[in-house]
Amino acid sequence: MLEDYSWALTGYVQKYPLPAEAFRQKDVERIFCLEPEPPAVDNLNAYILTALREKNLDHLSFFLHHYERILNRRIRSFLIRDGSDQYDPERFLDIKLACRMKILEKLADYDPDAGTSFTTFLYPHISDALLEFRKGEEAWLLSSLTVYKLVRRMAQLYYNSPNPISAFCKQFRCKPETAKAFLNLARGIRNRTTLELTAPDDEEGTGEDVTRDDSWDYPEILSADFLYKLVRAAFEKLNYREQQLLEKRQCICMDCGYVAPMKTQPGFDRLAEMFEYSSTSGAERAFQKAVEHLTEVLVKDGALHAVRLQLKSKTPRKAKPKKCSDEKLPDKQKYAAAIYQYQADCDGEWGEFLFNCETGEAEILSLAEWDTTKTHRFANRAIRFLRDPENPNLPKTAMVAFE
Repeated sequence: MLEDYSWALTGYVQKYPLPAEAFRQKDVERIFCLEPEPPAVDNLNAYILTALREKNLDHLSFFLHHYERILNRRIRSFLIRDGSDQYDPERFLDIKLACRMKILEKLADYDPDAGTSFTTFLYPHISDALLEFRKGEEAWLLSSLTVYKLVRRMAQLYYNSPNPISAFCKQFRCKPETAKAFLNLARGIRNRTTLELTAPDDEEGTGEDVTRDDSWDYPEILSADFLYKLVRAAFEKLNYREQQLLEKRQCICMDCGYVAPMKTQPGFDRLAEMFEYSSTSGAERAFQKAVEHLTEVLVKDGALHAVRLQLKSKTPRKAKPKKCSDEKLPDKQKYAAAIYQYQADCDGEWGEFLFNCETGEAEILSLAEWDTTKTHRFANRAIRFLRDPENPNLPKTAMVAFE
């Protein structure tokens, strides 16, 4: 698929090479870092567009150099939810390389004209790569990743529902015999048993759970299901227009849980037509308000934390940088510093910090109410958001959610 692409990286070396013997977690979390620093661009998508245009995978390496921190967070989050060991550097490295292979595999499928960035396009595929790795560890003879996802869903229902077969049939509109077969597979998780889909014992298909084992213990399935319930409850508190905006833009049905391919995601111009907004920017603002409203409800329900940002002032650089092209320079190249106000969990008095655009350093001027006095949890989360290479501009307002 990528036979006509070149990948030389002449003049670049790995900034932090892995040690010959045992390596640590911090070693595997920076394997994509290059030296010298890759050429600066306005956003990460510019690397991908250049790689596709020039058929040169060097630019994909430049993308990975900046994307690595995001990928590390995705892997850590997956390991926490899955109940797996998150402090095994060798395993972390294997998962990370599997994700890189998935990125290479999907590069040729990316269509820039669809209106989504490459990082957004990658999101569901990284999830698939993580599940494929987990599936390989469990050594199951399953026909596809889709079947594996269904088995994991049955495992969640088996732990939380009094009648998992009935719940599975209702959710996926299948026969009780099919649900029973997935239940047999899910019960094999504890022993990593290699099972195959077989016909159920109860030929009449009553849907009763005749194989329930009260000793089931698979706590890693709790997190995802618990979070889904909280999001579902918060979603119900939004008005109808907000619900429709979120479902259409995110390609998901909150009633049945079906997720459509991201290539079907409507742009904001299409949303403006569907919801009769006067402009594309109006549809985008409405969508962002719906996201913020959902976040506020989740924060209030204790499902997650959030820090709200508000730009107070910006200080221009004394010596303006020369433009390399006719494109508009990002804010971090035009301004020396910015002062932001921040609020913890959408409540209480605002705090304030000074952000240095040139160095990425920050100085906390005053703590927000509810922020931690020692670790400055909310302030540091806001600062990390501004440092992210994917945010080259200084937003006037923003809300950053985190677990």
